[in-house]
Amino acid sequence: MLETNGTILAVIINFLILVWVLKAFLYKPVEDIIRQRKGQIESDMRGAKKELDEARQTKALYETKMKDSRAEAGEIIKNASEFAAKIKNDAFEASKTDAEVLLKRAASDAQGIKDEAIKSAKADLAQLVTLAAEKLIKKTIDQKDREASIEEAINIIEKASLN
Repeated sequence: MLETNGTILAVIINFLILVWVLKAFLYKPVEDIIRQRKGQIESDMRGAKKELDEARQTKALYETKMKDSRAEAGEIIKNASEFAAKIKNDAFEASKTDAEVLLKRAASDAQGIKDEAIKSAKADLAQLVTLAAEKLIKKTIDQKDREASIEEAINIIEKASLN
């Protein structure tokens, strides 16, 4: 069967030497590279997890700021609407006050014109009365002429009062 000569023993020794050489020069460096790669992957995973946590915190902060910004924008819009309404009311009140002042001024002007017209009518009336008196004095006064002159003066005064 098997010959036990030195060849088998040499093959076994060669095999053992080959296993030892491979282990020392190949397996050990490959194992170190795998260990380093594993450590780098774990480090990258920890970094990625840390960055993911930071991204989540940043997202939460962003969402909070967006919520605050929306609330602030709503408040600004509300304040602007209230301010616009106040300006509108103030403008309305100012125009109302201006209109009242204009109406009072127009009424005052109309009263002045009326007073001047009355004053002018009184002056005209006085002039007419004076003219009537002159006519009465110039005429020989008899009862009939006096009554006619008085009637005429009254008619003139009534006409002047009506106009």
